[in-house]
Amino acid sequence: MSRQSRQGRKKWQNDDDQELTSTTMLEYCQKRDIKVVEWVKKIPMSHKLYMADLGKNRAVLGADRNIESALVATMLLAIPVLKQSYKFKNSDIHEFMRWCEYFIDSYWRKQPSCKDHYLNDEMIRQLFIEEEHWDLLKGCAV
Repeated sequence: MSRQSRQGRKKWQNDDDQELTSTTMLEYCQKRDIKVVEWVKKIPMSHKLYMADLGKNRAVLGADRNIESALVATMLLAIPVLKQSYKFKNSDIHEFMRWCEYFIDSYWRKQPSCKDHYLNDEMIRQLFIEEEHWDLLKGCAV
């Protein structure tokens, strides 16, 4: 990547920036009273482990810690983008986090009298295509 294009990027977009760490991003959220770690901790472990494929008997050792770390890291990356690029207020961020929690619950929860979950991978992919015009598997706009 050229020096000029690196300079035009925001700090959180620059992979080469050694000053920007998960600690600095956590501090960013704490200064704005966005409690990411607390949010992850309040999601039931059964829901988190299902996302780590434990419910499908494919989880790895330490999946409980890995999935929590992944959720925290994802939110720490998403929040500055939502606040700075999309001008989300704290209330909007909290609403976004509630929706994420709802989707996690829907992914885990089975429909009454049925073996199917309310959401599955293909449904989530299709939702992103229809609502966000983004294909998660290809990593590009559609």
